Amino acid sequence: MAPVMEEKRKQRHLSCPSDGREEEAVEPNPRTSSDCNQAGPLGKWALKGRQPFLINRSNNHMENQIDTQMEQRKGRRLVLFPLPFQGHINPMLLLATILHSKGFSITIIHTNFNSLNPSNFPNFTFHSIQDGILESEASSKDVVALAKLLNTKCVEPFRDCMDKLLSDASEEPISCLISDSLFYFTQAVADSLKLPRVVLRTGGLSSFVVFAAFPLLRERGYLPIQGKL
Repeated sequence: MAPVMEEKRKQRHLSCPSDGREEEAVEPNPRTSSDCNQAGPLGKWALKGRQPFLINRSNNHMENQIDTQMEQRKGRRLVLFPLPFQGHINPMLLLATILHSKGFSITIIHTNFNSLNPSNFPNFTFHSIQDGILESEASSKDVVALAKLLNTKCVEPFRDCMDKLLSDASEEPISCLISDSLFYFTQAVADSLKLPRVVLRTGGLSSFVVFAAFPLLRERGYLPIQGKL
């Protein structure tokens, strides 16, 4: 047994040359060596000559991942325009967060009425437009009338903002406009700018079913409604 123990002791000294010997170092077997196998999130220990050195794989991997994400974002810039009511803003921002996680660059256009706080979303770019809504109009409880006002007063400010974004050569090209379904004026603006538009409907399932039934109601003559109700 003594020669066997002596041989094992020599092998340990050769694998971890911490005793100052001149023997050539041998890379440890990760299955049998627990004191030399320092594998971890930052890399693993390897032996070169007599001195161990650390191969750091994590930093390079992280840098490559960031470079890849930046490359993927090029040419994938989206402009989102939420209706300034909380039940419409939240779903739009949630969609923006999901799209950003998929590699898209996000630009948010918002009105001064019920404006957003950009500091809550540091990964997005924000642009505000003048909506021309008076304080008396903003305090109205008639949401439908307020939505109609926004569709009238936001046309020119929104078009000007989109023109500036599209003409800014320092920014990535815009791939698509995503606007709330109740901002119906944005379709004409998108068409004039030759920009694709995607509509976000923030209503519930029952609202979706009603909208889906419109073509059938129109086909059967129920819509548009004739005469007075």
